[in-house]
Amino acid sequence: MDVTKNNNVVGFTLLEVMIAILIIGIIASITVVNHMDESRSKAEFANLKTKWVISEGKYIENLIGKWSFDEGSGTATKDSSTFEHNGTLTNGPVWKEESDCIFGKCLYFDGVDDYIAVGILKNIDFAENFTVGVWVNLNKFGDSRSNCGNKRANVVRVGSNPSGVLEVGTITSNRFWVTIRTTSSWIELITPGAVNQWTYLSVVNDKTNNQIRLFIDSKLKGQSSYTGLLSNKGGVNLGGTTPNCTYGYTQGLIDEVAIYNNVMSIAEIQSNYLAGINNLLAKGLITQEDYDFRIASMEDNKLANLK
Repeated sequence: MDVTKNNNVVGFTLLEVMIAILIIGIIASITVVNHMDESRSKAEFANLKTKWVISEGKYIENLIGKWSFDEGSGTATKDSSTFEHNGTLTNGPVWKEESDCIFGKCLYFDGVDDYIAVGILKNIDFAENFTVGVWVNLNKFGDSRSNCGNKRANVVRVGSNPSGVLEVGTITSNRFWVTIRTTSSWIELITPGAVNQWTYLSVVNDKTNNQIRLFIDSKLKGQSSYTGLLSNKGGVNLGGTTPNCTYGYTQGLIDEVAIYNNVMSIAEIQSNYLAGINNLLAKGLITQEDYDFRIASMEDNKLANLK
C-alpha cells in the first residue's frame, strides 16, 4: 500500500496495516461493550423496579386490615380488607386532599386528642406472625404532655393490656419508637427520624424466631428477640392513646395503614415503599434528586442483605 506525501511515495508494511486495523477494532469494541453495559444496566434496573412494584393483590390473602382514608368526609373510615374492620374518627381528624397524600386522600391528626378507634380485629392472632405498615408525615415527634418517661405518641396501637401490647409511634428528639410488651418481656426499638417528610414504617413480628423488626423506608433499622407472648386479641387505635399514660397523640399526616397476618419479606416491604415514592414523585411532593437518593438507598440495602 502506497500513499503520496510531498511528491514522495511512502510505503506501509503489512504488519503496520494489521496493527492499525487491530487498534481500530479494539476502540470500536470498547465503544460497543460500553454501550451494551449501559443498556444492560438500565434494563436490569428497570426489571428490578418492575419486580419491586408488586400489586397489593399479591398480598391480599394476608391482609387483615387496610385503612386508606379515601372517604374525604364523615366520621367513618372503611377497611378495604374483606373483614370490614371499619374505624371511627374521634375528636375530629381532618381529611386532606390527594395532592397532600400518598394514595388518594389521607388524614391529619392534631396531636391534641385526635385518633381512630377500630376495635378488635378478626382473623388474626397477634401472638403469631404479623406485619404492620403505615405512611406518616409528622409535624413533631412524641407528645410532650405525656406522663410516660419517653413522652411517646402512638401511630398504631394494638391491645390495651400493658402486658400484651404493640405500639408503633414516636418519642421526643425526633425518634421513631416501637415497643412490644409480652407476658414476660418488654422490648423497645428506637431509630432517628425527620419531620415534614413522608416516611414508611414497617414492623414485622416473626413469631417463628421470637423476633420483632423495625423498617424505615424499607431499610432494617432495628431488631430484637423476645420471650413470652403478645396478647392474641386486642383493639386497634390509629393516631393516638397510650395504655397507662396520659395523652400520647400524633401530630401530622397518616396514610395507608395496613396489617397483615404474615411475616413480610424485605422485597415485599420494598415494593410497598417504591409504589409510595413513585406517587410522591408524580405529585411533586419529592424532588427527582430525593427520589434518586431513596432508590439508591434501596439498592444499598438490597446489596447489604445479600452479604
